[in-house]
Amino acid sequence: MKKFLIAAVCVLSAATLSAQRASSTSTSFFSAERPEKTVNLGLRAGYTLSNVLDKWDGKSESYDSKSGFLVGLNVDVAFMQSFGLNTGIFAVSKGYKDSWDGETVTFNPMYLEIPVLASYRFNFGETSRVEVDFGPYFAVGVGGKWKFKDDGESESEKIFGGEYGANRFDCGLKVGAGVTFNKIYVGLHYAFGLTNLNLYDDDETSSRNRNLSLTMGFNF
Repeated sequence: MKKFLIAAVCVLSAATLSAQRASSTSTSFFSAERPEKTVNLGLRAGYTLSNVLDKWDGKSESYDSKSGFLVGLNVDVAFMQSFGLNTGIFAVSKGYKDSWDGETVTFNPMYLEIPVLASYRFNFGETSRVEVDFGPYFAVGVGGKWKFKDDGESESEKIFGGEYGANRFDCGLKVGAGVTFNKIYVGLHYAFGLTNLNLYDDDETSSRNRNLSLTMGFNF
């Protein structure tokens, strides 16, 4: 995850520098002027790196991170030039991997997620800006399977509604930043799940999603 995070920060930094150089003049640090367009739509797709944080008996444990994807429709609501709301609906894969004594377990849930992020924007011109986002997200599990491999044999079980059924509802906090340049968007966000997924049917154990995403997209 550290290598992915470093690479993602480099991409976001490069995009930010490009946006800064694109405009010779910048606006004030905060502008309360109303934008010409209040609601903007955009398509998003990206790469995710997910994990699950387990806690029991006062101890915490995380597992091997699992690669996944994110895709969806972004809805940008601009209240003023420097402040707005980022929301929309996204399909997001989360989960983790774990291996021991020749056995491998993969937790691979799929969620429909709605973020509600307060967004501060710094505009470098009519076509470029940097934004910082923070707020809650709400998600519902729509599919996915547990996958078990042991000595060459494999089996699977539904995550939601199966024998090892997880809590279908998930919510948490999301923080990140993004750059828009000529309608092209690049963003990096991290989501902290607050809902206990109840993966082990154990009242003394809590399991919560963690999700890092690098997203690109196009604004209409």
